[in-house]
Amino acid sequence: MPAGDRFDVVALDADGARLPTNDWTLPSELLAAIGPFDRLIAVNFGLGSEWAGRTFLVDPVETSDKISVLGFARRLVRHIAPAVQNVYLMHRLRSSAAALERGRLARELHDGVIQTVTGVEMHVAALSHSLAETWPPVVKELTRLQGILRQEVVNLRDQMYLMRPVDVGPDQLVSALDEFVQRFQRETGITARFVSQLERVALPPRACREVAQILSEALINVRRHSGARNVFVRLDSEDRACRLSIDDDGCGFPFAGRLTQADLERARKGPSIIRERVRLIGGELTIQSDPGHGARLEIAVPLSHYGVQ
Repeated sequence: MPAGDRFDVVALDADGARLPTNDWTLPSELLAAIGPFDRLIAVNFGLGSEWAGRTFLVDPVETSDKISVLGFARRLVRHIAPAVQNVYLMHRLRSSAAALERGRLARELHDGVIQTVTGVEMHVAALSHSLAETWPPVVKELTRLQGILRQEVVNLRDQMYLMRPVDVGPDQLVSALDEFVQRFQRETGITARFVSQLERVALPPRACREVAQILSEALINVRRHSGARNVFVRLDSEDRACRLSIDDDGCGFPFAGRLTQADLERARKGPSIIRERVRLIGGELTIQSDPGHGARLEIAVPLSHYGVQ
């Protein structure tokens, strides 16, 4: 295996003619999985517009007839690709079914439980007002109960927003994130601002949906735990990566300094749901925390992970 995980690549077209190419870099996780080798053949294949794969033949039998080896690799891909596609389509079907079920539950929360709890809170408030002069101790307890009910309504709304399926793609993501931030400011009273110079992101729809859910989860965490008065959200593209950052001036996390995704995983720190979502889209989460002064979450999704150069 060449030093530095760099490879001299010979690329051939379907007829066996050489194609121009550059040195190739393989992920360290793949190298660790396949172990030492001298030769490697890779054949690309695609499934629709959202998914692509690559089949590797490690240390194939050496032969002077490279066309026959290439032909074997292509025949192998033709057998493998349909099975991979079936798994991919089944995954999408299950994801769609789960999204529809979450949407149904979100509607039931809004039309049933949330409205009922809101109604009870209004009755408690009216009862508290009517007893204000005659039963002060009772009014004190009713006020406490009203506060609990109000907080439960807020928590239920948070769950409802997280359960709703987010159907956004590269053309809608920027405006969707802006809408999330504006709604957060209206509903919480916390000053929030969204900035982006992008009109479109070079990510597939699945990654766009996860980025939107990551921001929703992050804003809910800010409201619940940070005590922040200001939030700043930025989306940009830098160093061949789509970057989302969320800054707040709240209490910060219970650690000081800057932790990468690997650091957070080892120490089991940071929001676990966001860590998992970032991992699913091949991204990197970094948290900068200054206890008592605020925190910054940065999510970087390499465009190369989705074949964008």
